[in-house]
Amino acid sequence: MGKTRGLVRVLSEDFVNGDQPTGVYWNRTWAKKNPELAAGFLRAYLKAVADLENGGWQDPATLAILEKYTQVPADVIKRAARPYNDPQGKLNLEGFRDQERFFRGLGLLTYDGELDFSLFMKTK
Repeated sequence: MGKTRGLVRVLSEDFVNGDQPTGVYWNRTWAKKNPELAAGFLRAYLKAVADLENGGWQDPATLAILEKYTQVPADVIKRAARPYNDPQGKLNLEGFRDQERFFRGLGLLTYDGELDFSLFMKTK
């Protein structure tokens, strides 16, 4: 809405579109203590991702649900740049590295060196 009204200026048209900005993270101790809950959540999450990636971002019923729970108008959601999430749950490690470089270039990171994403991301 802000862009349409001339109130917002987009700084980057390609940062989020098609990129995978996040993944599913949880506490390993909790997941080991609650394996059925963890597996059920992950199944539901991946089904939702598949629904969105296979036309859900344009589906009126899906947009109505998103609008209800986010309070963002459906037409705004439909037009918005959106991240990519893999319906199989695969993580794009190179994409995460690109983001690290992007935020480092803006001076927004408080640590030195590159993260070893394999230490906290399961990629298989």
